[in-house]
Amino acid sequence: MRFQSIDSPFRNPLGVIVQFGNQFMVCYDGVDAKIFSDRTEAMSTLYDIGAVALFACVVAAFVFLTDRQAQALLRLLLTGLALAAANQLGNHGLHVLAAAFLVAGMVNAVITVRAFPAAEK
Repeated sequence: MRFQSIDSPFRNPLGVIVQFGNQFMVCYDGVDAKIFSDRTEAMSTLYDIGAVALFACVVAAFVFLTDRQAQALLRLLLTGLALAAANQLGNHGLHVLAAAFLVAGMVNAVITVRAFPAAEK
């Protein structure tokens, strides 16, 4: 395959965008600076949808069920990281490890919500 230059609204005086199959490259003075794909896949796996749904639940739990302290937010950040890791692991076929990260993240979220209950109004 050979590179071909394409017309693009991203063309600028410093570089040119070239196409190589379904990949696009931004070339500056003959040096490839950045490669990105033109794929626009939607969330397609159970891990994608599940991780986003569980993350939305964690955000709702922080807002409605905790006292909104910074320490609670930092502990729930670990849950978000566990969900992101589970999503990537599951998408790459490591299902047992992904399930372990999902369970660990949810256990952390439950412990955090119980440790920082919202003050009654």
